[in-house]
Amino acid sequence: IHIDIFKNKKIDLLILTQPLSEDGFTKLYDEINLYKSIFKELQNRKIYLKLHPREKIEKYQFIKEFENVSILENSNMPIEAIIENMNCNYIISISTSGILNIRKFKKIYIYPMLELKEKFDILLKQFENKEDLFIANDMVHLKSIIQQDYKDA
Repeated sequence: IHIDIFKNKKIDLLILTQPLSEDGFTKLYDEINLYKSIFKELQNRKIYLKLHPREKIEKYQFIKEFENVSILENSNMPIEAIIENMNCNYIISISTSGILNIRKFKKIYIYPMLELKEKFDILLKQFENKEDLFIANDMVHLKSIIQQDYKDA
């Protein structure tokens, strides 16, 4: 597993992970397959994972298969503590409310991609604004949100 110091690096995507399988929201198999499909579909983008403090790094052994993916070295720090050193296009999360406090980056929720729409829409749908907070319903939608920025650049 490639663990990296994040400070002042230019990256495309930061994914904030969550212990969803550990907490019984989804199966580990489904959670890992979602991440694998994102890494494969976005293999031309540099992706970092910021692990939730309750997650074990062993859960993410599969990222060895992807050269474009690294784990953030200081994953135990809260995102708010490291955000100032970030040079990132998008922050992606399945459903963490932590991204709601982040103002300087575009954010994408992907909980519908894990069949969690019923559980999280009532909490998070109200924050979607299509300017800096998006909710991707599937891989095609996620890619279209991300690629739009690269077309505008």
